[in-house]
Amino acid sequence: MRVSPLARFLLPLLFLLACVQPTLAKDLFVKAGASGDGSREKPFGDPFEALDKCEANDAIHIAEGKYYGKLGNGEWKIPYAGIQLLGGYNATFTERDPWTHQTLLSWDRNSKNKPLSERIEVKEKGVVIDGIVFDGQEQNQYSAPTEGREPRDLDKADALIHMWLPGTVKNCIFINTPREGLVCANGTTVENNLFMNVFDTALKINGLPP
Repeated sequence: MRVSPLARFLLPLLFLLACVQPTLAKDLFVKAGASGDGSREKPFGDPFEALDKCEANDAIHIAEGKYYGKLGNGEWKIPYAGIQLLGGYNATFTERDPWTHQTLLSWDRNSKNKPLSERIEVKEKGVVIDGIVFDGQEQNQYSAPTEGREPRDLDKADALIHMWLPGTVKNCIFINTPREGLVCANGTTVENNLFMNVFDTALKINGLPP
């Protein structure tokens, strides 16, 4: 049987395509106080560890508790598109209710490091932040209780979340914000969030970057 030149070219290409396996998204797990490898059985101790190991479209599942970031700096940066940051799990990851099992990303005022930018910064598209509590109280300086709050902070007073490209923010709590609660790009889905004691603007929507 005679094989045409086109077939001789296409057959190896089809074979290679059939052998290529798509990269599957991973599930990584985080539990306050743990020191594992990111598996459900041995979770990481802070979301920054999962963000250091994740790839595009991975899901990071975070148990209830307080988290302070790398070296206690109170900052987390999302490195890839499609990452899902999912809080609100119980300690065994068998139940998820963000309003009951609160996952708090915060900053410890006694830390030697302090936030220099947003609590979470997202420069990739399609990122999902779901079921996280953001409390800026430790960053704020307050006057006497009867006089309310002073218009300045201990840090640069950036937003708690800055999402430069469209993504999703839902089931989150923003409280005691040093400036805006959420700054996001036009086209972002913002759903079922609670904003309380916001110093500046609860939600600010920007145009897409050029």
